Amino acid sequence: MKKDLKFLCESEIFRIYAIYENTYIKYLPHATNPFDYAKEDKLIAWVYGNPYAALVMPQNDYVVIVGAGIVIYNILNQETEELFTEPEKIRYFDTVFQSELDNQLTEFRVVGINEFNQCRVFKFNLTDNTLKELT
Repeated sequence: MKKDLKFLCESEIFRIYAIYENTYIKYLPHATNPFDYAKEDKLIAWVYGNPYAALVMPQNDYVVIVGAGIVIYNILNQETEELFTEPEKIRYFDTVFQSELDNQLTEFRVVGINEFNQCRVFKFNLTDNTLKELT
């Protein structure tokens, strides 16, 4: 295994990993090399400063990657959306997870810095791309 490869998360069928700022998705049932980069792995995101964490949503339909901003990769249509990554409005997040209080199909939580430079937990909704600070 390359020492610059960082595993971010895994589901029953996907493994998400990064090599420096590039984030890849590996389809485990067909993986020729499950613990290292393989040419069949798909590059799904570039995250400035390297990604910190990722989450595969329970339905295996979205991957959420956090670091400098939030990147949402739609596995079904293979589209990537970047949020909070613009240089003037960049926000940093270091953890992504789901709570049993979240809608398991459309919501997740992230830990990051708010506009007052305070560490907070936020809830994100995939249906309308809203980020709400929890108090």
